[in-house]
Amino acid sequence: PLLQDAGIDREILICSSDAHNASRPWCRRRKESLAALCARLDVPCACLDFDSDFYRTPHRPPRGRGGLRRLLPRKRPDILLGRVAETILGAVEASDCDAVFTHNFWGEYGHLDHVFLHTLMLTHCRKPVYVTDIRMAVDWAPMPARSPAYEALLRPHFLSTHTLDRAFYEECAAFYKSAGVWTWSLPPIPSAGLYRIAPPPDDAKGNASGGQRGAAPLESPPGEMISPGPPQFGDLPVYCPRSTNKMSVPAV
Repeated sequence: PLLQDAGIDREILICSSDAHNASRPWCRRRKESLAALCARLDVPCACLDFDSDFYRTPHRPPRGRGGLRRLLPRKRPDILLGRVAETILGAVEASDCDAVFTHNFWGEYGHLDHVFLHTLMLTHCRKPVYVTDIRMAVDWAPMPARSPAYEALLRPHFLSTHTLDRAFYEECAAFYKSAGVWTWSLPPIPSAGLYRIAPPPDDAKGNASGGQRGAAPLESPPGEMISPGPPQFGDLPVYCPRSTNKMSVPAV
């Protein structure tokens, strides 16, 4: 809902490019498609060169000869999952964005990279975090029709419901399809709820985190304020917007 709103000052951070992923050679040019799309939208973007499924990155060097080099012969042998997290957090902290828009509890369709990013932002980011209630059953984890516990966590943070701009969606998809790197085969989600999860005021001022600057209160994005219905979902990557007269919401 935020990428399609030109009234928001947006900045996009994508955390994997597959530019060097030998198991997904057809995705090698996705980074180029992203750059072309963002140039068309006049939105600053950055793309980290981690492979898809970076959640699988070892979290500690294994014992034995060769160490990480034995496990990761085609990748830089010094990368551990903690280093991946530090790189992502460093990119977000380097931005002057007021808030972060990222993946939700479910990773939209169970994608564990998305779940990892959601957890990373909620546990480390001192700025307000925005998510949708998009949830789809595909070929990842089983996705129940309802998740009462997660829904109870989200409900107090509900802002508004947003409808997909289908023409905008098709325009974005065309950049990837023309390069043969479009990887999504399901129809887009027609609408989704938007939620704002903000840290307590003391934390936002940085009292517990070394003095990071806090975020000013943001206005709700345009949309009809209604009670959330059954979760419906569509997928957005990570992106970080900056301040505007209206509102500033970044996404990871």
